Amino acid sequence: ASSPAVEAALDAAFGVGSPADQVQRLGTRAMVVVHHGRIVAERYAPGFTPQTRQLGWSMGKSVTALLAGRLAQQGKLSLTDDHLRPEWTDARGQITVEQLLRMTSGLQWDETYDLGTPITRMLYLEPDMARYAASLPSAHAPGSYQQYSSGTTNVLCSVLHQRSGLGADLGARLLFDDLGIGSAVWEPDAAGHLVCSSYLWATPRDWATIGQFALQKGRWQGRQLLPADWMARTTTAVAVTGEEDGFAAHWWVNARPDGSLVMPGLPRDTYWASGHDGQRVIVIPSSDLVIVRMGFSPVADDLGIERWGHDLVGALSTS
Repeated sequence: ASSPAVEAALDAAFGVGSPADQVQRLGTRAMVVVHHGRIVAERYAPGFTPQTRQLGWSMGKSVTALLAGRLAQQGKLSLTDDHLRPEWTDARGQITVEQLLRMTSGLQWDETYDLGTPITRMLYLEPDMARYAASLPSAHAPGSYQQYSSGTTNVLCSVLHQRSGLGADLGARLLFDDLGIGSAVWEPDAAGHLVCSSYLWATPRDWATIGQFALQKGRWQGRQLLPADWMARTTTAVAVTGEEDGFAAHWWVNARPDGSLVMPGLPRDTYWASGHDGQRVIVIPSSDLVIVRMGFSPVADDLGIERWGHDLVGALSTS
């Protein structure tokens, strides 16, 4: 059994003791805490079990960065590769893999979920999502401006499909099979390409496995599956003009380029995958800790991550 301090942190994450409407507003569905590579605590809301697949939404973006690392390790992809799409015969031909990862491609985009915006058009109307996103003009010179874009992830994913020669089995063949992840379901678009930006389902335990793989810098059961510096590079934010606070290369990070912290209550080296409605895989290397939080939290003002994350770090630092 986990310690009272760990259980108290999970209580906070689920809103235990709060009025029922606040608990519903918080909407936590699962918590999994992995310390030193072992599950030390987990909890599920009524109707959810360890076997229930949950949608990660944009956490798929961080998994996409791992797939890119797998291809880099295999020598099929480099961060400096450009001329990534045959139709990019203009300035877009200068866009590199690293600029796609850092969301600095400069491609025109609007992530606002309204009728007629690029994000909703891509997800709900376009049969080939990457082709649509890649068809948009440049709004900024490549590398000059950071703007969060699900379209950019799907363009990157099209490059991964092309370089690997794999279809909808891309995630399984490059990553999930090696990690022993059996629950993952990654939905493809009508063109047969994974919707890497948004549509990966997995159990909370398997999301935790993905976090543990990142924590171990791509080393798994004695095999180095990512370039040794891949995680360090993709979880370091670089100074660039833009709209995002603490976005590195398809991972969110606690340390901003100027050294200040997004969440001062958490260790400096904390980084995380983040998805719509409150999905998180939080990795804290200095504490050898992975925390998965899944839920449906469209109206929650604060998931309490900094508070219960700080408490979990404290509770487990002595063990």
